[in-house]
Amino acid sequence: VVATDSRLSGFGHWDACPKIFIPSRSDCMLAFAGETEFAYPVVLQVIAALEMHPKIRDRATHIQDVAGHLERAMGHMFEKLDPPKGSFTTKFSVL
Repeated sequence: VVATDSRLSGFGHWDACPKIFIPSRSDCMLAFAGETEFAYPVVLQVIAALEMHPKIRDRATHIQDVAGHLERAMGHMFEKLDPPKGSFTTKFSVL
């Protein structure tokens, strides 16, 4: 069971917005909590990383190998980040 609130924050507050994402690979999902302006680009990058590879998308790749692929994809993305002062509290887990 996965649950999250539905409030997006950043430029005001939006209620009833999706924070759980299910890619075409049906044995995994992605959810976030924290700053929307940080989380949404990461969500889009992760979904793109899943969808671009037919063997990952079609479940020919074991889910543990997919987790490693996503960790590398996010790592490359975070290497390019020039964060503003302060810290982000958004949490991601690859399960």
